[in-house]
Amino acid sequence: MGVLELIFGKKKKKKKRKRRSRTKTKQKQKTKKKTKRDHITLREWKKELKRVQEHPLTQAKIINQNMLSSIMDLLEQIDEKLNKLNTRMDRLEAKKVSDKTKKELRAQLSKQEQKIIDFIKTNNLVQAGPLSEELGISRSNASLKLNKLYSIGYLNKQKDGKATHFSYKK
Repeated sequence: MGVLELIFGKKKKKKKRKRRSRTKTKQKQKTKKKTKRDHITLREWKKELKRVQEHPLTQAKIINQNMLSSIMDLLEQIDEKLNKLNTRMDRLEAKKVSDKTKKELRAQLSKQEQKIIDFIKTNNLVQAGPLSEELGISRSNASLKLNKLYSIGYLNKQKDGKATHFSYKK
């Protein structure tokens, strides 16, 4: 009995071991199939992605997007330059308006202002004090007239400390 049990027991144990190993191999085979399936789907996705990327419409879309972004950059640069030009034009137009008003003011000089210009032409440098004595007007009035003629563009202005000298602009 002992010998038979040992023989049969060992055989049974061997069968159990075989059964265990069979289940393990079946599980391994299933996981291999799953990984193969997973690999197949991953491969399929990669192929599909490559096919889509190589498709002419996809490439055209990528090219169009690149072109549009570069065009937008250029348009922004052009817009900045146009804004700068507009500010320059505004400054020039303001300057033209001030030049026109100066020309109009030159045409509308009073007799007294014309006398001041004649006086300055004969006496190169003039101050408000001596001019006021010559024309018989107050010093502040003479100073106002000289500054007006300077702002119109008839005279040059030179400051020497407190004294201000005016000369005729040629």
